[in-house]
Amino acid sequence: MYSLDLTVKNEFGGGFCCRHEDVTEKQLMQAFKRCLNVLRKKAKSKKRQWRYVIYAVTSNIHLSWHGTKGSWHIHALILGSPASIITQELKNYWTAHWYGLPKQQCIKKCWNGGKLPYIEAQKSHSFLQSCNISPEELGLDKINRQNIRALFSDYKP
Repeated sequence: MYSLDLTVKNEFGGGFCCRHEDVTEKQLMQAFKRCLNVLRKKAKSKKRQWRYVIYAVTSNIHLSWHGTKGSWHIHALILGSPASIITQELKNYWTAHWYGLPKQQCIKKCWNGGKLPYIEAQKSHSFLQSCNISPEELGLDKINRQNIRALFSDYKP
């Protein structure tokens, strides 16, 4: 499992076309939905057949800054095969479309489910996307936010 933090940058010629503190949650969510749609199309191509589950949340709270409010950003957890490549594809899309600077998009390998409570504490809205993976493969009755949160919180590689 990997985690990806997507931040926004000041950009007047592309991306959100405004300062990072002026980006709204709605703009952020629309951009991330486009990102997920492009990823799904790539994952379903015959030459790839990637399998994954992505759980992501929007947030404007920075727990690392003692809970202060700041600009909107996204925290995503990616479980799949190949998880590292899928995570890099998300980051590449985000930076190629000028939404954020490459150095500011943080990718980390998760060694347990400890990241989930961290992002849940900051959550405003959440996203869930799965592709080419069945609930049975994950040991679930069905793929929904509640089941995925339980799966991710118990994650051990």
